[in-house]
Amino acid sequence: EADLKKVGSSIKLLREKFRPKQGIIEQFASLRTPVSEELFVSVAQEPGPVMALCDQVQDLERRWSDLMKSAADYQRILDELTPWLNLDAPLDEVGNTLTTVSRLGSIESRELTGLTAELAALTDVPVHLEVISEQGQRSFLFCLYQRQDQELVQTLLSKYGFSEAKLPQSEADPKTEHRRLQAKLSEITEKANAVHAELARLNEAIAKLLSLNDILSFELKKATVAQLFGDTGHVLFINGWCREADFARTKEAIESTFPVAVVEELEPAEDEVPPVALSNPKLVEPYETITTTAGIPAPGSADPTPAFAPFFFIFFGMALGDAGYGVILAIMALWLTKRTRAVGDGLKFLRVLFMGGLASFIFGVLTGSWFGNLLPIPTIWFNPAEDPLKMLIVSLALGVVHLFVGLGVTFVHNLRQGRIWDAIFDQGLWWVFIGGLCLILIGFSTVGKAVAIAGGVGLVLTQGRHEKSWIKKFFKGLMSLADVSSWLGDVLSYSRLLALGLASGVIGVVINDVSRMVSGVPVVGLIAMGLILSVGHVFNLLINVISAYVHSSRLQYVEFFGKCFESGGRLFEPFALRTKLVQVIPDQEQNLSN
Repeated sequence: EADLKKVGSSIKLLREKFRPKQGIIEQFASLRTPVSEELFVSVAQEPGPVMALCDQVQDLERRWSDLMKSAADYQRILDELTPWLNLDAPLDEVGNTLTTVSRLGSIESRELTGLTAELAALTDVPVHLEVISEQGQRSFLFCLYQRQDQELVQTLLSKYGFSEAKLPQSEADPKTEHRRLQAKLSEITEKANAVHAELARLNEAIAKLLSLNDILSFELKKATVAQLFGDTGHVLFINGWCREADFARTKEAIESTFPVAVVEELEPAEDEVPPVALSNPKLVEPYETITTTAGIPAPGSADPTPAFAPFFFIFFGMALGDAGYGVILAIMALWLTKRTRAVGDGLKFLRVLFMGGLASFIFGVLTGSWFGNLLPIPTIWFNPAEDPLKMLIVSLALGVVHLFVGLGVTFVHNLRQGRIWDAIFDQGLWWVFIGGLCLILIGFSTVGKAVAIAGGVGLVLTQGRHEKSWIKKFFKGLMSLADVSSWLGDVLSYSRLLALGLASGVIGVVINDVSRMVSGVPVVGLIAMGLILSVGHVFNLLINVISAYVHSSRLQYVEFFGKCFESGGRLFEPFALRTKLVQVIPDQEQNLSN
């Protein structure tokens, strides 16, 4: 553990000095340093030289810090001496004698006239006041007077804000002392630069330090896990979790490798809570980061990711809603994925952005939006800016379907758990009731009323079924109908898709119109047009990508998850070597790239 701290400290020191500043997306994407398999293995087999490298780094850092502290002290003294360079007297001669007092100090320049006048008025008190220099808004003064007049003169100086200078004692005058100190500072700076250059040389081997950090972290984790094993001296017991689908393969692998080993499946204890392993198709997997941001699904509950992933794709496309922006976003996401070698949630996030770019491209093609109205490509479906009511209807209709699918997740989960009546009463009847209300809204009033009444009566009769009193059963069922207002609020939330889509398109159109207005200006018109188009559309893209991601996520967290998501689990993390700082490139792959 001590070695791990030393390595981590050395990495931090080197990164603070030499690591290029990372952008927000690069930080989020968990940037790792690529290292060869050969280097990683060599560090694991012989960590000693790398630990010696840590000692060198920390020793050089201490020397550099001491030198920089000395340099700062010398610079401070030089700054204090600078106003007194015109003083032609050794510094150690400025002070008190048996009969006189001499002082160096400064006042604000605007106070100098008043001080000079009052001192001149003291005809029986001889005082010599000399202005040595003026720096900024302050005047630096040498003042000499008799010791017997000390109290009177000091009172007068204090009245005008006289601040006494604190200078080093020296047999030399300020100018000579300044040159000596400047030479000393240059010498210290040269030494500090040499140490810094040596640190820069060691930084070239930072890949070894990063590799060792990951290796030591794994060794520490191994030691911690080993403490959980049972050991009789002759037999070692290991308890742990694995995916149910992987159990047979795990059992075969262990027992074939260690013939005396026995692997058995145990039933968890009643108070034992298993971890949760999310398993989704490759297209759906990136959206797991949306789910885990809200929490890990509780053991035995449904994973909502496959159900909401298509809707997130659609909502993001509608919110950004521009084919040109979609192409740029998809290309940027691909470029960042390759450049940052992102892993984990960072990689999933970039893949979500890539698919969001595809969705925006599709929706932009359908609605004829290419960088606003920059490209005269005809609309395939409809233009939201010209027909916002249609866009609103589409948004609300998608919202109803989205919420119904959320109910469906819980419905299917209840069926799988054998809770058939819960599925019918708690999800099925809401489908019937809300479905009837939707039929009324779209013009099928006769059928809609019958369906809504049937669903409403069913809810009244069943939502209080767990109560013992018949009166409580009835009133709880009746009060459940009040949840229709919550449904209404949830559905109206999807109108934000209209607002976001219109905002993206309208701002794009405004940018284009302004650029066309300035394009006719002689000489600079085309340059101004290019600047307005590039800067304006980049800004519009960034703002609306953030809005599309945030609001598409919000529709899942607030509306969708309220119908089907139960958090409270802990993520299944199999014990394995997982590097956080480096990405090990297999030697075969590296040879191919060379």
